[in-house]
Amino acid sequence: MANFRQYNIQLLPLDTKKTKEVGVDGYKKLFEYLSVDTTTAYKNKKMADQAKALINDTFICPFVVHADDRFAYGKFVKYHKAETVTDFYSQTPLFTAARGDTAVSNTYYFRFVFDYTWHRFGIEENGSRLPNPTVMMEALEHFLDKPAKKYFPEYSLTLNLISDQVSLNEALTRGNEFGAIDVKITFPNSHRLTEELKELKNLSAHSIHAHVNPAPGARMTGMPKYIRKLVENAPEFGEVTITFFKTISNNAAQNFKRMVYSSSKNPLRFVLRQKKAEDEFGFVERAWRYMKALADKDNEIK
Repeated sequence: MANFRQYNIQLLPLDTKKTKEVGVDGYKKLFEYLSVDTTTAYKNKKMADQAKALINDTFICPFVVHADDRFAYGKFVKYHKAETVTDFYSQTPLFTAARGDTAVSNTYYFRFVFDYTWHRFGIEENGSRLPNPTVMMEALEHFLDKPAKKYFPEYSLTLNLISDQVSLNEALTRGNEFGAIDVKITFPNSHRLTEELKELKNLSAHSIHAHVNPAPGARMTGMPKYIRKLVENAPEFGEVTITFFKTISNNAAQNFKRMVYSSSKNPLRFVLRQKKAEDEFGFVERAWRYMKALADKDNEIK
């Protein structure tokens, strides 16, 4: 079974009056440039030099990137630098890398697909070995930032985790009263915007960040309508953290349990099993079709 986590990658015009959206061709070119950078780094043995550092001498980088006519696909690799390998008991060196060699261990590969139409990026979690949602998003931005700035200077690169709408709805339903609510929305390449958000986007506003909270020790008896509209858009176009209080009845007494919902801890996933006779391209193509179908449904495409 392969679990895929999803991200929303966007190139947004700096000036919506002068610059049109990049469209399918623009997103295809973004990954074509990433493919060239990755291939060049591999041929020149510079891939490790350009990798994104994680923790404890662990790194991640694109390993191979293909920009197909319909979608992009490839693999990221995470590895641990191991210049010296020692015996566990005696600590005697068993192996030392020669100068100029790139010695690694604990290598894991993560297949990915990217849809040009809805600019959704799905990446395999590989048994929870993929970095956590926030760290992986930072890594993606690290590798896409260079081609985005070089070839799309009139656009701003934005990324956000696509979170699970169901878990958000459950939090909104369970919450009788609310504490602090923090929500950030990046205006999307999409027509699914309220009139208020369309106005802000048309004025070249890039994003909106709202924070609302009651007085210390108090609770809000509901969620403001304007904030709720932003929160409802967060799963696909932003991030949200909600402190809410669930009513707990205990005999005649009524108490409130404080709970926190965070979109960063609730990524939207889809799961696929590779068929026995299915080759690698057949699997990633099916993953792309599945992810695109989910996006079509979310965007109410009939």
